[in-house]
Amino acid sequence: LWSKWHFQDLVADWNWEGHENELMEVSVYSSCPQVELFCNGKSLGKKVTNRSNKFTAVWQVPFQAGELKATGIDGRKKIAIAELHSADKPTQIKLTADRTNIKADGQDLSYVTIELTDDKGYKNPNAENLLEFTIEGAGTIAGVGNANPVSLESFQQHQRKAWQGRCLVIIKSERKEGNIVLKVSSSGLASSEIMLKSN
Repeated sequence: LWSKWHFQDLVADWNWEGHENELMEVSVYSSCPQVELFCNGKSLGKKVTNRSNKFTAVWQVPFQAGELKATGIDGRKKIAIAELHSADKPTQIKLTADRTNIKADGQDLSYVTIELTDDKGYKNPNAENLLEFTIEGAGTIAGVGNANPVSLESFQQHQRKAWQGRCLVIIKSERKEGNIVLKVSSSGLASSEIMLKSN
């Protein structure tokens, strides 16, 4: 009671294989006056969100794999949409760099996010595959991470397990211009690579 800050054990996840038709509590946080929730295209009704309910609408939803979509409504206008998708087993490695051009000063960094996705491109939040990294060109790997608070893996090795379907590699430039190629591989998955420029 001494603090207004509370931790709620919630996850943005619609992957509950083996729990089909079990009731799941779905909470939607919204500043919109109303929210409508859909499961696989079927409306589960509208609910008001305001100060009285801490801008939270709650439904009890029998789990069915597919799409869970919340639509924020103001009057007759749909003004916001949030979606969760059930993902199949990962088949792809998706790489996204926050910057594809960095300075060749030996200090500049690019943060490359790695996601394990299924054939439809949906990230699998349960994937914990071991990922291996190789780098070529005018850069080095400054560090790796996965945000898992209990992981004891090294931040310096050229490998890391994914956590919640994601991982991060930090690329540092060298004091020379040129291309930097990061290649990521994992057993059973097609490898993927991304090219950065250092200039």
